[in-house]
Amino acid sequence: MTDLISGLTRLRQWAEHNPLPDDEPGGIDDLTEEMQHFSVHRAEATHLLLEE
Repeated sequence: MTDLISGLTRLRQWAEHNPLPDDEPGGIDDLTEEMQHFSVHRAEATHLLLEE
């Protein structure tokens, strides 16, 4: 348990000093766009799986 607490403490300290950039290449905006792009295909695949 002590290892977990010390690791979490180090991670929090690192995160405080290393904020994510607003325009990180390949960041969340790209992921969101990709998810939206494939939403119709995912819906169709889910529909086919649930029919069987």
